[in-house]
Amino acid sequence: MADILYRGIDVSYANGRIDWALMKGKTDFAIIRLGFGGDYTSQDDVQFMNNVRGCIDNNIPFGVYLYSYATTVAKAENEAQHALRLLRGIVPDLPVFYDLEESRISSLGREKILAMAKAFCEKIENAGYVYGTYANKNWFTDYLVDEWYDTKVKWIAQYYSSVTYNGRYVQLTASAVILTLITAIFQYSEAMWTMTVKSPLQMQERCFAHRQKLKHCRDRTS
Repeated sequence: MADILYRGIDVSYANGRIDWALMKGKTDFAIIRLGFGGDYTSQDDVQFMNNVRGCIDNNIPFGVYLYSYATTVAKAENEAQHALRLLRGIVPDLPVFYDLEESRISSLGREKILAMAKAFCEKIENAGYVYGTYANKNWFTDYLVDEWYDTKVKWIAQYYSSVTYNGRYVQLTASAVILTLITAIFQYSEAMWTMTVKSPLQMQERCFAHRQKLKHCRDRTS
């Protein structure tokens, strides 16, 4: 994989209580599971706050994702509320990803899936976060094909030694605080990603630029 600049991991309740001090220096970033479905505390990932605290305390940049079961725009908006409740006081270094891969959703058709993704995205972006879409290669090839997805960060899962996805993906432009320039995140195993960025320094710069904003998260997780 010639374009690898960073390697990251996916973490959730399935990994148990992670010793993040041991992970420092072994992973460049993490993408942390928020939970799944609508805004019910029973559907929160039980390790979410432990994983956030571990990344913050060890200066490991992180993003988050929510697994979707939504079948209507209203349910997608409620899933966004789920994400935003858990993110209160937290500023991830990487995007908030909407995980679209549930088989029951595929039967809804491209237009309805697009409407749900846009509804989730609108609430996430209105709250000041960067939105991204997660799916495997087949979903991005067969269902998530509208040009709108090309304007957002993509996390593409393909469990293979190289990425064969031929679709377009966008470079996320920088702002005064958000310095990371992401083209795409490619997943090539169940626990490992590669991320292509414009500059090897950008991700760490963004990480440290967010430390002050994360003070409220530290207070909440102490």
